[in-house]
Amino acid sequence: MIFDRKRRTASLQFDDTMLELIPDTMEQKGTAYFLTRSGVRFCLKVEMIGDLAMYCALSLENLTDENSPRIQNVNSFDCTFDSEESPTLTSVTGDNCLDHGQMSYRTKLPAGTVYTAEPTGGRSSNTTAFPYFNITDECRSRVFAIGWSGQWRASVFSEKDSYRVTVGINNCDFYLKPHESVIFPSMLIYEGADLDSSRNGFRQCVIRHFSPKRSVEELHPISLAIGSCFNDAENTQSYLLDQVASTWDYGFDVIWADAIWFKGKWDRGVGNYEYKDILPNGMRPISDLAHTQNQRYLQWFEIERAFPETEMYQNHRNKLLRCYTRTEFDLVDFGNPETWKLVFDKVCEQIETQKIDIFRQDANIDPLLYWEYNDEKDRIGIKQLHYIEGLYRFWDALLERFPHLVIDNCASGGRRLDFEAMKRSVSFCSSDYPNRGLRGKQIQYNTMHLANLSRYIPNVSCISNGVPDAYYFRAGYNGAICLGTHPFIEEAYKEKAKLLIREAKHLRPYYYGDLYLLTETEAEFFVYQYALEDHGMVMCLRHEGSEEQTAQISLRGISEHGKYRLILTDEDLHSTEQTVDGKKLTELAVTLDQPQTSLVIEYQMLS
Repeated sequence: MIFDRKRRTASLQFDDTMLELIPDTMEQKGTAYFLTRSGVRFCLKVEMIGDLAMYCALSLENLTDENSPRIQNVNSFDCTFDSEESPTLTSVTGDNCLDHGQMSYRTKLPAGTVYTAEPTGGRSSNTTAFPYFNITDECRSRVFAIGWSGQWRASVFSEKDSYRVTVGINNCDFYLKPHESVIFPSMLIYEGADLDSSRNGFRQCVIRHFSPKRSVEELHPISLAIGSCFNDAENTQSYLLDQVASTWDYGFDVIWADAIWFKGKWDRGVGNYEYKDILPNGMRPISDLAHTQNQRYLQWFEIERAFPETEMYQNHRNKLLRCYTRTEFDLVDFGNPETWKLVFDKVCEQIETQKIDIFRQDANIDPLLYWEYNDEKDRIGIKQLHYIEGLYRFWDALLERFPHLVIDNCASGGRRLDFEAMKRSVSFCSSDYPNRGLRGKQIQYNTMHLANLSRYIPNVSCISNGVPDAYYFRAGYNGAICLGTHPFIEEAYKEKAKLLIREAKHLRPYYYGDLYLLTETEAEFFVYQYALEDHGMVMCLRHEGSEEQTAQISLRGISEHGKYRLILTDEDLHSTEQTVDGKKLTELAVTLDQPQTSLVIEYQMLS
């Protein structure tokens, strides 16, 4: 049973007494449970999604005109689950922009084990932890997805026939001022029979209930990045217009303008909302041209830090958080409603005047030190709590103001991919690892990163800056991809580029299917499958250094007694068709004669 009203769901120390929040002992109104103690109202939202998924969220509000009693050690999720002995925890490491980031791992949890995890520096999937994990025993597997875009902390306490999972923020010891309220990390749980069924069930639950309500094409575009963060000669209006116009027939869905538009050099100009002098009309001519070519326009912003040379720093210093161990820039205080509303107005003006379709928000700052440094002496953790709530209010206000808008979530790549962030956004750059162009083994690592993330997050993709051969393109493709202009749009590659983009658009609906890794992610001959009801796609990638010419695979979700039509598209984008028995697909041998080559297999069950 995934939810038992009679069991503890959250816990905290309140007025020096341990308080357990048990739904059955609280007043129920719809999906929310309420309890009031000493003038503080505890609201525990517990929402069932079907029989296998549960969403939990805790908030507190001081209803009085006095300061509340002390609140400490808040576990906004604290549940015990029946289990067979010694379950296994499986997860992914956080993003660190290196080969070994975003790698899968597993650890046994024998009775008496205490497992803890938290990210680095205040961004939810940074370096040391990832806010999604499975706990699996012989009978079932559960996905736990943490919804907190800051410094969460999770613990698992394994006992002989159960385990307890707790989630909260890293450090809190505070009181609430009169009529003050706070929110805490949320949790989404999905239960399946085994590791694959729980992850795929979770993916489908997220797609249906906790993702931006947009089409597959809107959330998985083929994008062209224009201009240069480091060379203003490539950022003039005429140069950018030429890039957009010269690629109109390639088939790009989105024109992507990254950190190329604001006054000042990268990154000292972060905190400016005015355009470079070489862009007298801003980016509006570029977005107008994109729209006439039936493309959408993406523009990058970094709204959470400000350098001393910038307008935000010089004119709104009282709305910034300082940290005297980090003096090169300040943190914009989203915990102050006046601050996030000021930023909201600036961003709204940009969206309206520049006709922006995709708001790309970067965050190249670890905020934890700033929060801790600015906490009131006897209110530890309050800055973080209000900051994250302000960030959510900002995102929600943007989406309410601009219903067409897509938010692209970037934090030095993929360092803020938690559940609450991703239900409001997509990630077109799930790591900065591939940004400088990948070679050799790096291509393999990037493919591994994408596969590991996609087991939990359906809307992640990456940037590719290499030559457009099929292997390189397919290895970086994950239903969406952003392509750099050099050398992708060189005349010598034009026709091949068009064919690859056409193939990508054809394949992207598969990426909302069930994901199966048919080899280990570390395999140098790597194969994965996306399965829909009676059809699907298999991607085969033979990486550099692979000594094996053939991979033996068994497709999932296949009827052994059925017949299937196959379309095989090779490295040269030549396609052949064949009809096979389902049995053959469960014991299939795939051969690629050379390393750094690829093969796409599409299958469709016949009547």
